[in-house]
Amino acid sequence: MSDVGDLIARLEGARRWGRRRAARRLAVIRTPEAVRALAVALAAGRDERTAAIATGALTGLDDPACVDAVCEVMIADGGDRLADLVRAAGYRHSSPADQALLLFLAGDFEEYAELDFDGSMLAAAHVAADEGLRARLADRARESARMEWVAAIVSARGPERLMSRREWEAAVETLTVREQWARLWRLAQDAPAPWAARMLRVLSEREWRPRDHAERAAFEELAALATDCRGEPGEGLADAPTMLARYKGPLNWLAVTPDGASLIGARYQTGVQVWDLPAGDNARVLSGSWGSEFMLFPSGNLLAARGMDKVHLWRLPSGEPVASLEIPVQGDTMGTGSNETYHGMSATPNGELIVRVDGEMLYVFRSPWDGARQIRLSGRTAYMAAEIIAVAGHVVDFDRIVRAYDLATGAETAARSGDTRRMRCVVATPDGTLAAIAFQDGTVRLWRLPSLEDAGVLSGHQGRVQDLAVTPDGTMLASAGKDATVRLWRLPSGDPLGVLNEHGTRVTSLAVAPDGSMLAGRGRNGTVRLWRLPSGEPLGVLNEHGTRVTSFAVTPDSGVLAGGDRRGGMRLWRLWHPDLTAACGVPAARLDPSAAERLEAACADRAPEERDWARLIAALARWRHRHDVEVGDADAEPAAPTDIEIDHEGDRAHGH
Repeated sequence: MSDVGDLIARLEGARRWGRRRAARRLAVIRTPEAVRALAVALAAGRDERTAAIATGALTGLDDPACVDAVCEVMIADGGDRLADLVRAAGYRHSSPADQALLLFLAGDFEEYAELDFDGSMLAAAHVAADEGLRARLADRARESARMEWVAAIVSARGPERLMSRREWEAAVETLTVREQWARLWRLAQDAPAPWAARMLRVLSEREWRPRDHAERAAFEELAALATDCRGEPGEGLADAPTMLARYKGPLNWLAVTPDGASLIGARYQTGVQVWDLPAGDNARVLSGSWGSEFMLFPSGNLLAARGMDKVHLWRLPSGEPVASLEIPVQGDTMGTGSNETYHGMSATPNGELIVRVDGEMLYVFRSPWDGARQIRLSGRTAYMAAEIIAVAGHVVDFDRIVRAYDLATGAETAARSGDTRRMRCVVATPDGTLAAIAFQDGTVRLWRLPSLEDAGVLSGHQGRVQDLAVTPDGTMLASAGKDATVRLWRLPSGDPLGVLNEHGTRVTSLAVAPDGSMLAGRGRNGTVRLWRLPSGEPLGVLNEHGTRVTSFAVTPDSGVLAGGDRRGGMRLWRLWHPDLTAACGVPAARLDPSAAERLEAACADRAPEERDWARLIAALARWRHRHDVEVGDADAEPAAPTDIEIDHEGDRAHGH
């Protein structure tokens, strides 16, 4: 078995000659394991010679276990070549359920119908299938307009109707091609709002109406609402962003004040600009704003920008200058090439400003900003740029040796060294009791503050962690990885909560909305994706005409997202109400009428398209709930809209 395993590894390798030699030897061995590997190679079709060897080896099999192996690869991986071989060889899987699935995927629908006359096998297979197989089944049904598939998925999914986009597209197209109007109407009553709207518009365009008078009135109300609903509410973004300004070069830092009234954008060594939200008007450039590091005070009423030897302070939202604080360079720091003067600035909740200078000295400023208290840090290196965080009367200095100092006396209260050389980034919980530190090995470690005691190790990323973000309530941590995933963790336990893998490329930075309802993550290609918290449901994608976003910030109500792109543009994207975006993904069968009514009220002052979708969702919930009560089966699962049967004559007679 070890020899076969080695041959399979070579068959999957990068070298063509190695693959071909492995294929020849596996063709001689011809065990089920060897046959399965050859079938995978044929389905992949990486080169013609290997495919030819696999085709020869897979033809004329008489061992049932080997035949089953080929059929299972056909079901799992597909591929036209493998499908042609299975069809030509007349292979049949020993399991009737798998054979029914194989026939459907191969397009042998007459033989499939004889074997799975009631669709129960296809329905059971659909429940057990992964997303890839479900997508292939949907594509096959869509190509052939197979009502058997529609009936199977409706039976398998039930009134919950948790179907993928591809499955919905296949179901709607199949029913439309077959002119199954009554069944399309039944399905619309259970579908999520975007799919219900699409089906209602199709029925309205075909001038179809239900026979029952009560249903006809409901249909006409819903169809009228669906006609007003356009766009893709599931994307969570308005149609086009508002361009605020253009620059020569990218914005490096963005922030929104806690009250959501002001947006601040800064560029290194160039300037700081403030806009009023939500419209993004009344732009103003702050004087004396040269800086390399920027910080918004926790209160949101002060902004700091640090230059080489000064820290400039402004009052917000007016932008009025408050002070220019001297931070003299110590010794010959600059002469040795150190960049210490460009790093290390933090603020305490009570409004103190802390600035680190050269590596040994902390300057602590406080209102009225007429002087600084100096604290010398014992044992500090003078050449390693790092971060400082103010917590609970202490300042924690994340350097090669991480140290905690008492802010009142400057005395060291805790220290740890060793693995700290490989730290990537650090973030603290809002209450200052816990720090999360990302390391190059892909782990995230939790330390208690200010004691620096271990509180857990979070493992899961393949490759280094690029960024961290903590929710405002301190109960959840998000980590972005080089492995193209964002992972969610519960705090303080460190329990994994989910993996978000929609980006498909390295995720470089994260931001949590101030109300904790949304997470934004920027990929290496500049695309920003949004997720609902705490569930991790996708909310939208921000990538306007190839915009490569370099910095972004979210308003406290998650209503506006601001982004600066690499080419020097500053934009505002209006976000859909997060509850509306979530509701658009919920099947009508699961909508709670009272919650839908509250959503409609919450969207009353939103943009017109949001109001339209909220009205449709509320109407769907009211009708669905009323229908359940009228049939006297409110406690049972609603069966009528999901009871789609195969009718080869169609339902064209259910006319106008």
